[in-house]
Amino acid sequence: MNHTVKVNHQKPPSKTKKEFLLFMLMFFSCFALHGREGENREVLSLNKGWRFHAGDIEFPVVRGHRDSYNNAKAGRASGAAATHYDDSSWRILDLPHDWAVEGGFDPAANLSQGYRERGYGWYRRQFRLPEEDKGKHIELQFDGIATYATIWVNGTILHRNWCGYTSMYIDITPYVTYGNNLNTIAVRVDAHSQEGWWYEGAGIYRHTWLVKRSPVHIVTDGVFANPVKKILTRGRSL
Repeated sequence: MNHTVKVNHQKPPSKTKKEFLLFMLMFFSCFALHGREGENREVLSLNKGWRFHAGDIEFPVVRGHRDSYNNAKAGRASGAAATHYDDSSWRILDLPHDWAVEGGFDPAANLSQGYRERGYGWYRRQFRLPEEDKGKHIELQFDGIATYATIWVNGTILHRNWCGYTSMYIDITPYVTYGNNLNTIAVRVDAHSQEGWWYEGAGIYRHTWLVKRSPVHIVTDGVFANPVKKILTRGRSL
């Protein structure tokens, strides 16, 4: 009895095809994960109810072992960055905010900055998180601050930003409290530095957000296209 064996002469998938299939698999996996994340993600505006102080506030001078010890510990920020700092006399405002445009014109100031004084400013805001938010990833987002910014949450310095055109995404999950406890954000802005030859303003000039989501999630701006040009040399791709 003769047995016929069929041989499959089909060529294996090319490298380019494998790469394409892998890309499509990753794309749809990310899309599905993003869809599930969207169901559990909550984006809240933090634009309202900020307190503002025009000008800088010096930090207390650190002297002695006890003050030095406390100054080095997380959650022990002093001065206007401290959780229990009295900001009751500060002005209440909503963001976005530009303190430079609020001031008058100064003929001695830089004409490229609209003859406006810039200087320093402080912002503070408090908020509460319900108990049911425990276990979620909590992120603080600033769309733009002109120009240099230092940010504290509950007395711990968490972020420094060196560009007025860069957004900030800060994971504050380990530092927040829940229930009736207040969470305090403090922001010191140094608008002396200039990045352009045009009017740039001063302060938290764009929106601010609080994002709550699942601890398993795609990081903010974590999905992006990275086009790569391949050069063919003697039949080989580099």
